[in-house]
Amino acid sequence: MSNLMDMLCKVRDILTSKDFDKIKNNLFLISRLSDEIRRQVKKNGVGNLKQLEFNSYDLRELSEELMEVIKMCEKKINVANILKGLYKKDAIDDKIVNEFTNISADYMRVRACLTPSHSMVVFLGVLMNLFEEQAEQGKIDNVLAQAIMEMF
Repeated sequence: MSNLMDMLCKVRDILTSKDFDKIKNNLFLISRLSDEIRRQVKKNGVGNLKQLEFNSYDLRELSEELMEVIKMCEKKINVANILKGLYKKDAIDDKIVNEFTNISADYMRVRACLTPSHSMVVFLGVLMNLFEEQAEQGKIDNVLAQAIMEMF
């Protein structure tokens, strides 16, 4: 297995573990993976999708796993949920404010880091799927495909 597939498998394992600390500590790897996927698609072009080590299905699964973690973060940084949890405490003091700030900041940072990766993976996954279908039908428009690839 290549480095890219190793990285893809590792990231998927991290995301499916639902271990927030593990996810938080591997944000750079997740970002690096989406950059490498983009680079590989651009490098190989649409006409050579079969040469890639991954396909649109791999990207679809990755995008779903990224979205699950993003949703998990959104639930944690939901204003109503945060306030409900804080008001269960006896008194709002500096300790509670500090706890809220630290925890919420982590979830906000993870969500902010994963969102661009998710967007890129979704876009490339759909694009690859469309071009895979066109290639199977023998109707791929190389001019259009090249123009789209230049956007990257």
